[in-house]
Amino acid sequence: MQDVDLHSLECSICLKTINEPKLLTCSHTFCKSCLEKLSDAQVNRSVLPCPICKKTTAVPKGEIGNLQTYQALQSVVDDLKNQRHPCTSCEKSPLAKVHCQECGKYMCDECQKIHKMWGTFSQHQVVDITDFCSGKLQLKKRATCKKHPTADASCFCIDCRMYICFCELLEHSRQTHEILKVEEHEGDVRENIEGLRARASMRKNTINKYAAYVEEQQQRLDSLLGLMNEQIDEAYENSVKRLTERKAILKNDVKHRINQLEVSLNDMLESSHQQIIHVDAATELVSHGLNNPLEKESLTAHDTLCEELSRILDRDNPDYKQPTIAAKLGEKIHFKRNEGNNELDLGRVQVADWAAKQVEFPMKNSVVAMSTLPDGTMALASNQGGVDIFDVEGRVVRSVLKNTKLRVMAALKNGSLVSRDKANNITIYNKSGELVKHHRFETSRYDVAGAGDLAVDNYDDIYVGYRNAKCIQIFNSEGGGCHHEIPCDGYEPSQVFPLKTKKQLLVQSHSNSVRLIDFHGNKMHEVTLFDNIYGYPAVSDSDDIVIAWVKHDEGLVSIDLYNSELKHDQTLIADYKIEKPEKRHWYSLQLFKGENNKKDYPPKCIAFCTPDRMYIFKEAMTAGDA
Repeated sequence: MQDVDLHSLECSICLKTINEPKLLTCSHTFCKSCLEKLSDAQVNRSVLPCPICKKTTAVPKGEIGNLQTYQALQSVVDDLKNQRHPCTSCEKSPLAKVHCQECGKYMCDECQKIHKMWGTFSQHQVVDITDFCSGKLQLKKRATCKKHPTADASCFCIDCRMYICFCELLEHSRQTHEILKVEEHEGDVRENIEGLRARASMRKNTINKYAAYVEEQQQRLDSLLGLMNEQIDEAYENSVKRLTERKAILKNDVKHRINQLEVSLNDMLESSHQQIIHVDAATELVSHGLNNPLEKESLTAHDTLCEELSRILDRDNPDYKQPTIAAKLGEKIHFKRNEGNNELDLGRVQVADWAAKQVEFPMKNSVVAMSTLPDGTMALASNQGGVDIFDVEGRVVRSVLKNTKLRVMAALKNGSLVSRDKANNITIYNKSGELVKHHRFETSRYDVAGAGDLAVDNYDDIYVGYRNAKCIQIFNSEGGGCHHEIPCDGYEPSQVFPLKTKKQLLVQSHSNSVRLIDFHGNKMHEVTLFDNIYGYPAVSDSDDIVIAWVKHDEGLVSIDLYNSELKHDQTLIADYKIEKPEKRHWYSLQLFKGENNKKDYPPKCIAFCTPDRMYIFKEAMTAGDA
C-alpha cells in the first residue's frame, strides 16, 4: 500500500481523490457527486455519456445512486487515506507530519524546520498531513513527464495530450507534433476555462432573466386568476340573488293560487261547521219538550222550533263536487322549468287545461281496435273492415286493409301492423296494408282460451292475452310457438301494455282494476276504484302510466297520471262529458307521441275512443303572472 499514491486514485472530473466511486459500463470510474452534476447537465437523465470515451451508460430511474459502486477501489482509497505517510526528505523515514504542495514532499517535524530555513522554500504552501488524508484538502499536482516521473515537465504535446520533459521534446518534434510550453498550455487551458466560466455566467444571467420574466408572467396569470375568480364569484352571487328572488316570486305565485282554492275550501268547511252548530242548537231546543208537558204557548213555541229543525234537516246534503273541483283545479297548476339559455329564470307557474276535439265516425258502433303507430299517428279498425290512420288533429291521413276485419291490433317498430282476428290468428301487414309475412303463430284456440288483448314491446315481441285461460303468451315476431307464458291467477287480462324500461306488464282486469305484474305473473302494484267506474290504461314511451276512469252510466271520463308504482300523480282531465255508447260497453285509451317523438312528461296529447267516436285531448298551458 505504501507504493500507492493518492494522485493515482483521483477522479478525472474533480481532480480530487475519488469518493464513492461509481463504475460506468465502459469501466471508467468517477465520484458519485461528479456524475450527479454531470447528469444534471443532461437533457435525458436516463443515460449518461462517459466524459472520457463518450460511451453511454443507462442510469436506472435516472438516479446516479443506482449505478454500480466500485467497492474495491473505495476500499483502497479508504485504506490509503488512513495510512500514515513516511517522511520522504530524510533517511530516518519517520512518519510525515506535513506535506509541501510546491515540492510534493512529505516531511517530518525536523525536515519541516529545515524546509522553512531555506528562503527559496519559505513561501511554499505546507499543509497538515491529516487535512488531505481526510479529503479536506486536495493534493496539489505537479506537471511531470510521464516517461520520466521525477523530471518536471517543461512542455505539453498537443497531439499526445500529455506533459513531456526536455529530453522527450526531440522525439515528439520528429513526429511533427505540436508542442507548447507548459506555461503557454496551462495559460490556454485557463483562458478556455475562464472563457467558458464567463459564458456560463452570462448564460446564467440570461436564464435568470428569463426565469424572472416567466415569474412575471406567472404573476400576471395569478392576477388574472384572482380577477376572474372575483368576477365569477360576483356573477355567482348575482345569479344566486336572482334565483333566490325568482324562487320567492314563483313560490308566492303558487302559494297565492293554492291559497285562493284553500279559502274556498275553508269557506266550505266553515259552512259545514256552522250547519252542525245550527243542527245542534235546534236539536237541543226541541229536546226540551222531552222533559216537560207542552201546552198553550210552550206547545206553540215547540211547534215553531220543530218546524225550524225540519227546515234545517231538509236542506240538501253536502255537495262533494265543490271540494273535488277545488282540489282538481289545484292539480292543474304546474311549474314549467326553463331549459337551455334561460335557466336562471327558473320557469313559469302555469295552469294546465285540456282542449278536447271530437271525431265522430260515419257508422255507429263501428270501432273495435285502436293503436298508436311509431310515426305519431293513430290507427283505428272498423268492424266493417279497414283501418283508418288519424293525425293529432283528428284528420284521416290514409286508409289501409279496407276489406280486412280485425279484432285487435298493435304496431311493430317499423310501422307494420300486427292483427288478431276472432279465431285468435295473428297476421302481420306492412304500412301499405300488404301482407308481409304469414308465419304460423301457435296461439291458443278461441273456443278453448277465449278472446283477449294484443300488444307489442320495445323488442317487437308480441303479447297475447286470453281471458278464459287467464294467461298471457309471448311470441317472437317471426312466428312459431310462444317462448314464455305468464299466468294471471284469479283475473282476466282484458288489456295488456308492456313497459318499455322494465320487465313488467300493465294489465286491466275486472274492469275497475289496473295492476302491474312481473314476468312470473306476480302482482307488483294495483289501483282499484269504486264499482261502476272502469279503468282503461295506457303506457307512454317513457313508461308514464295514464288511466282513463269511465263512469259509464253517467257518460263521464276522468284521466289520471300515475307513477311507476301506480301511485296517483295528478288528475289530467276530470269528469269530461262523453256521448255514452248505446250498444257496446267498449273503450280504449292511447297516447299520441309528442312532437318529433319527444318523450313528454306528462303526456301532452291523449286519444280516448268509444265505438262511436274518438276524443283527442290536447294540453293547453296558461302562463302565470310570475
